[in-house]
Amino acid sequence: SLPHSLTKLNEAEEVAAMQIFKDIMSHAGLNVNEGSTTNLANNNSISSQESDSDDRVALAQALLQRCLQKDTLLSELYVQLIKQTTDHPDPSSRVSARHWALLCAAVGAALPPTKPVRRLLLAHLRYRGTALHAGEEGKFARRAEQIALSIAQVPRRLAAPSKEELLCAAARRPLHVRVLLLDGKQHGLVFGPAATADHLVAMLREKIGLSDAASGYALYEVCANSTPAGTGERALSGAERVGDVLARWEKAGATAAACRLVFKKRLFLGDRPLHSQCVAEMELLYYQVLHAVRHDRLPIETDEAVMLAALHAQVVNGE
Repeated sequence: SLPHSLTKLNEAEEVAAMQIFKDIMSHAGLNVNEGSTTNLANNNSISSQESDSDDRVALAQALLQRCLQKDTLLSELYVQLIKQTTDHPDPSSRVSARHWALLCAAVGAALPPTKPVRRLLLAHLRYRGTALHAGEEGKFARRAEQIALSIAQVPRRLAAPSKEELLCAAARRPLHVRVLLLDGKQHGLVFGPAATADHLVAMLREKIGLSDAASGYALYEVCANSTPAGTGERALSGAERVGDVLARWEKAGATAAACRLVFKKRLFLGDRPLHSQCVAEMELLYYQVLHAVRHDRLPIETDEAVMLAALHAQVVNGE
């Protein structure tokens, strides 16, 4: 048990610190009751494994959400997790792995708000990653350090990680999302917890071969079940964390079919915005115009519609 908080807190926050400790123990599979700790980590009941996993994810999300809302609790969470991941008596156990998984998830959400705790965290990760090079703890420590260094340059998360992100943290693997182009193609992108919309745009531009001169593109969050029509489409700001978008979809109960990311041109600049020397951009612009006409977002005359239909027939069927 934890007799008191590990950081300086007021009386109300002391109670919250005790709850943080209980949640950390419960997440690891240890049930804390009146000073006694019962090991639940080795529960092999097949019927309860999936339920336990869902409960653990929900517990981690609730814990991280509470701590993200208050800097003092976030610092307390980090100090407690550093304590739990230091010289564990059984470093290869599930309990140790779950402590490290929670630490990785926390690092992906937000770094400690105070410099002393941040320096302590980085020193802890660097030391554990070096001293335990071959073990699971070392792998978790190096993964967490990598995330910490990348996340220092991006805005803080607004919401707790999604279930998918927590599972990826536990497995030490990056996240994956599909981005739709208006020609019907989809591209899978692999990214880390620090990724912003700008990062994904840059990855996608390179993947489809857009030239540097092709500017004004953005990622759109499109939700098909939003009403009234049109309110379900929103351009992501460049600094917006992609993890926040996925967490918001999960919280709203949206499926992959209902909500998706769409890549298209947002700003049309210059005297001839629909003309480009980049072949990839011209193809994207063509399908974007076609999409806008089909969904009554671009009013055109009958002659223009006939010309567009003829061009589309030529693209589809050839000469």
